[in-house]
Amino acid sequence: MDVIGVGVLDNDPLALRMFRALLHDRDGIDLLWLVSSPAVAVQSCLSAATRPDVLVADMALEGISRTSVCAKVKNLAPSVRVIGVTAYRTSVYLDDARESGMEAVVSKTRLNDLLACILDEGAVHGEPQRENTGSRPVAVGRLTLSSRELEVLRCFSRGLNSNETMTRLGIGKSTLASYEHRATAKLGAHNRTEAVALCMRDHLLP
Repeated sequence: MDVIGVGVLDNDPLALRMFRALLHDRDGIDLLWLVSSPAVAVQSCLSAATRPDVLVADMALEGISRTSVCAKVKNLAPSVRVIGVTAYRTSVYLDDARESGMEAVVSKTRLNDLLACILDEGAVHGEPQRENTGSRPVAVGRLTLSSRELEVLRCFSRGLNSNETMTRLGIGKSTLASYEHRATAKLGAHNRTEAVALCMRDHLLP
């Protein structure tokens, strides 16, 4: 498994401790640094020695435009993926996040969704997703579904239930739940039914 380097920017000490607990010693993730200073975060992204693959940045930094850090990073270090996090409704930041080049905005109350976004290297800029009105993760660019995630949704689209899908694909309950969760998070869907409908709308399930 490729290890993804992560840097975190948040001016709330409690949030930084939360991110340390979440990301430290996590399989597939190398937590490079946690900082409260936007200037330090930008400099760390520019240096080859400390540049992360993913920057997790609070959307409500005091004394600085909420997306100016992202804009600087994307301009000077375009390889860095930027994921915004917020304690507020993710939909509030959708337009700003799109304009600054963020890949996603995730609620701080949905840490599993944040992990899914960090570990997914299929994020690409493309057609923006529809607006999200709650605290679910907002996909700013289209997140590519893996072949396995598509297989799971294809089974659901053909009327198979969870047990039948597990048998068909030769996977266990926890693996199925993981694929389903990641797929719905990427699509910004409420549940598997909505995820299937979105895939069928976009012709992803031949």
